[in-house]
Amino acid sequence: MSIPLTAESAMLLLLTPVRNTKQDTPEVIQQWDSIASSSGEKIAIWHEGKGPNVLVVHGWAGQHSDMASFVAPLVAAGYRVVSIDLPAHGVSDGELTSIPEMAEAILSVVATIGPIHGIIAHSAGCAATAIALKKGLNVARPVFIAAPARFAIFVHSFSKQSGVDYEALIVAFSRRGIDIDSIDIPAIGSKLNGGALIIHSKDDRVIPFADGKMIADAWSDSHFIAYEDLGHKKILSNPTVITEVVSYISN
Repeated sequence: MSIPLTAESAMLLLLTPVRNTKQDTPEVIQQWDSIASSSGEKIAIWHEGKGPNVLVVHGWAGQHSDMASFVAPLVAAGYRVVSIDLPAHGVSDGELTSIPEMAEAILSVVATIGPIHGIIAHSAGCAATAIALKKGLNVARPVFIAAPARFAIFVHSFSKQSGVDYEALIVAFSRRGIDIDSIDIPAIGSKLNGGALIIHSKDDRVIPFADGKMIADAWSDSHFIAYEDLGHKKILSNPTVITEVVSYISN
């Protein structure tokens, strides 16, 4: 018989990514390093190539190698690619993390490597990137792939499925300094200067296609591309997607 979740235990569950260190794709970035985040924990980064920096950011329970298909084309196009294992992911430090803490990690990486020309984010990495942009991250070419619109939607769905009171869950997150409602990409994007490339597959079963459309509709000057039959993860290795992203970064 399972023990019912409390708001606190549910919150901790939602902040604990399943750590994956298995390389599902060939390791294409050979130069490894680590930096200290604002919390003092080590963040693992990889870098390859020379030129303007492009940062690639994986999603929840992912790792830097998820974004490997973008590396060689970007390097060939004249960019230095920097890939990150977010806190509590891959080989970076930590057991718990949140989207705001992931955003702080992105800001710490950029403070170390210098200005970035582009950023390519996937899934929850898009939410972290949006928070970083809200906090002043300067990037000319942001790319969001399979982005979730609002974290509150996910938390509300989880509360219904788990039987945990939604308002109590919000309070639990608040005690940790996390404002659920502030993790809202459409709201953030609507206030940012400059556009973004937003990509989503219509058959994504993890993040609904409607989320991507919602973000694009709210974010002025954004460019939205819809795909078929690429799901949530396969979209990261599709040659057409990669070509579109590199073209946008290089434009």
